[in-house]
Amino acid sequence: MRRLVFRMLVDDNFSVAFAGDDSREEIAVVFTGGWLSTRRNILVFRDGVLEANNIRWVWKQANDWYIDFDALNEQIEIFRDLDWLKGVALVNPEVIEYPDSVRGGTRKCLEFRVYREEFVVNRNCKIFLSHKGVDKPRIRQYFRVLKTLGFDPWLDEDAMVAGTPLERGLLEGFEHSCAAVFFVTPSFQDENFLATEVNYAIAQKREKGDRFSIITIVFSNKKQKGKVPALLKSYVWKEPLSPLDALDEIVRALPLLPGAPGWKGHINPA
Repeated sequence: MRRLVFRMLVDDNFSVAFAGDDSREEIAVVFTGGWLSTRRNILVFRDGVLEANNIRWVWKQANDWYIDFDALNEQIEIFRDLDWLKGVALVNPEVIEYPDSVRGGTRKCLEFRVYREEFVVNRNCKIFLSHKGVDKPRIRQYFRVLKTLGFDPWLDEDAMVAGTPLERGLLEGFEHSCAAVFFVTPSFQDENFLATEVNYAIAQKREKGDRFSIITIVFSNKKQKGKVPALLKSYVWKEPLSPLDALDEIVRALPLLPGAPGWKGHINPA
């Protein structure tokens, strides 16, 4: 049974409601009014409506909608007691209609619904790419290909904004990941932040079990081979013969399945 936990009426034409169920496993954020267009069941906010009402925790980028629940709770403190509802979520809104007792007829609203199980799983599906800084050009190639395949790889230069404390940024990266890939080249040394990443990966494996994989890929050059850290030797590691073999080993070891094939938007499958 849904229950209304908060309602913020901004004016006669625009309001935001927040709702949750008794089990605290589901929440909804509902916007009413403030639309530029309602044709074909598509609602678009008028320019400046969100900014004018100091609503900066929801935004649209291309065809995707996002809600920053940390920013929302800082402003309204409505879902702060839900320890699972943290960070930025990709959300799929639904256009719904309800009777308008004041004006008669119906009114359209935009509803964002978030389910705990789906939210937690989707939020913790990143792939942490652990490597020595000198090897970053090589790792960027794996990052790009994994992105193209539909995965969500985590790379420090991409994921951490300037000024983020490194230890905290790394820990957050691991907490949101379902796998850690260690690229062990002759430059890789089990010390400093790399040693921290090994410890974080093992802690995540213990906590998440089958939903977290530790993947160690060992590379060699003409003179020497990468040395696997002692704490990773209890997990299987691979020594691929080529970059393509390495990618194959990574994808097969992930706890995630690649996405189902589909036609690109500009191609007519008929």
